[in-house]
Amino acid sequence: MGAIALIVAILATGVQVHGQEDSHAALLLKVSDRYRALGTTSYKLEVTTEKKLENSRAPGAAPRVTDQHLIEFSADRSRYRYEFRVPELLQMIVSNGERVWKYDSGRKAYTEGAADSAAALGAREVVIAAERLLIGRFASLDKLEAETRGQGNRRVKHGLVDGVCSVVEITPAPHGSQPWSEQLCIDREAATVVTSLFRQKRQGTGSLLSDETHRTYRVFETGVAFPEDHFNFVPPRGSKRVDQMPTSGVGRTQ
Repeated sequence: MGAIALIVAILATGVQVHGQEDSHAALLLKVSDRYRALGTTSYKLEVTTEKKLENSRAPGAAPRVTDQHLIEFSADRSRYRYEFRVPELLQMIVSNGERVWKYDSGRKAYTEGAADSAAALGAREVVIAAERLLIGRFASLDKLEAETRGQGNRRVKHGLVDGVCSVVEITPAPHGSQPWSEQLCIDREAATVVTSLFRQKRQGTGSLLSDETHRTYRVFETGVAFPEDHFNFVPPRGSKRVDQMPTSGVGRTQ
């Protein structure tokens, strides 16, 4: 959860856009409106994240870490599902509004409790944190304390779109102190983010290191009519119920 808090703190800025009042600024406003509406509708989101992290002890060797996320919410947000996957591991939090389950395939174990229990409320906070990390900042692109520049168009073909998207580069305002940038590829018609590339410099041993986080938004559907039993958890064969399991373990490599 420390990684979630760090990245959210870096990305979740919120004052006013500095830059040209042109078509890309209007596009960011349209995108912000689209994501702000998520609080009143059901939705499904699937994201693949690939990270490249430089190591000061091995210059030039930047290991890549890939993970996948699934988030689903009912319109009233009382029912939800969050799945976090890395190779050979699935972690899950599911709620049907009355019960909450946490599952970890590495432990082959799950917990179950009332939705208003302290453990369940903590698990929900993990889901909210993942949502903020993946798409939360898109609801305030029109209020970023940052410089924005249109970078033309790019051809994209994957689950969300098969066509041309508009590229917008976001960098700190002149008074900003964080050496970072983010490049968004946006489907203009749907006003959704198709891909994001976040670059950040950090101090290593004697030099600045470059980290990259590339996210591909493979599925983004709103107004989803989930089946009645969709948010019920069925324990996988061979798993056992335990009394407790660390909430911080869910999505721990984020």
